[in-house]
Amino acid sequence: MQKSPMSINLTTVADGEFLKKIEDDPQALVTAVPESVTRLERLPIAEMPGGFHLAADVYYREKYPAKPRPALIFMHDWASGKQPVLSGNRQCAYLALKANMLGVVLYYRQPGDGHFPAAIEDLKCALRWLRSIAEDYAIDPNRIIVMGSSAGTQWTWLAAATSGLRDYNGVGGYDKFSSEVNLSIINSGICDFVKDFGNRDIGQKVIGGTVDDMPERYHEASPLNRFRAGMPPVIMIHGELDQSCPLSSAKAACERLQQLGVPVELVVRPKCGHGIDGFGFNLGSHLDTALAFVRRQWPDVGSG
Repeated sequence: MQKSPMSINLTTVADGEFLKKIEDDPQALVTAVPESVTRLERLPIAEMPGGFHLAADVYYREKYPAKPRPALIFMHDWASGKQPVLSGNRQCAYLALKANMLGVVLYYRQPGDGHFPAAIEDLKCALRWLRSIAEDYAIDPNRIIVMGSSAGTQWTWLAAATSGLRDYNGVGGYDKFSSEVNLSIINSGICDFVKDFGNRDIGQKVIGGTVDDMPERYHEASPLNRFRAGMPPVIMIHGELDQSCPLSSAKAACERLQQLGVPVELVVRPKCGHGIDGFGFNLGSHLDTALAFVRRQWPDVGSG
């Protein structure tokens, strides 16, 4: 059983240095935070089935800003199917510094801790938990963002697709609060889990069996099969040459959302592959693309 990951010591860098390096040397910031950003490590959220301790790192520039601000939950990538020691640090620190968001890195159940729907149950629990602490951290409960990277997008997609529904609720507590999603950011997203992962090892690890043995489970876990009218706005950022999560599936997802009337943007990175490393451009530019989309929905984000 994998418990919450071990702690790691992060270094503090000047705000200006952080902003410069996130453009020209983001790898240097993997274990760094800007001096104006506070990081709370491994805040306990809930004990989930199997004894897994759901926990999160929290980032903010101001604990008590003048007005409630958006909050974002980051769902990490595959990480070889293991619980990462550190994840989403640069993304959440950057958005906290530049837009005064509150960022949450969620350490959710991996396949060794529980098969589908364990991870989406964890995310729904974290959404309710985040709203339970809204007054303590000046969070606007109507501006909660989920952001996923690669494998983490499967759960951000499903949370958005089932926003406002009872699906995957009821585990972890905080039942008085909503698990609604108000905006979704999809980086190198898993869109068609059946088509793209049904015959791959990762599919069996996530679901707990093959697509032939568990077709209904695969269908349920495929975001493209769950899209519906009324979903929150979505931005998808995808590499043109992505071999892990094909661009064709992302285009199909975008077309389906447009048909349903869901506000959606698909940003294709030419000649780029999978994930941040495959994009071949600076991380600051990537995050600014996502932030610009957020501000198109909520123009006052980061204004005070």
